Parts: sequence; structure tokens; C-alpha cells
Amino acid sequence: MNKCPICNGENNCGILDRKESCWCMNITIPEKVLALSGSNKDRCICLTCILKELGSNEKSEE
Repeated sequence: MNKCPICNGENNCGILDRKESCWCMNITIPEKVLALSGSNKDRCICLTCILKELGSNEKSEE
């Protein structure tokens, strides 16, 4: 199981599950979210953390 470098939760990586693709290949992950992973660039960020950060960005833009 590959863990998210931000929350340490399951990131549901399709590639690690030996699938042809992963959900993350179909979305754009903002640089701000990628920066949160720190030195763990080899670990996938989970969708929950991505959506949480995107939601907080929308609120800060209001």
C-alpha cells in the first residue's frame, strides 16, 4: 500500500495496483499541493488531500 505523503492515508494508486493507468493521470494537481509533499516526491498524493486543498483555495479567493 502506498501512502499519501500529506495525510499518510491510502492514495489508491492504479499503477501500484498494476492497472494501466491511475486516476491522477486525468487531473491537474496544483503546484501548491505538490509542494505540500515535501521531499516525498515519489509518493502519490491522495485525491482527498488534493480536493481539500482545492476547496480551501476556492474559499480564499472569495
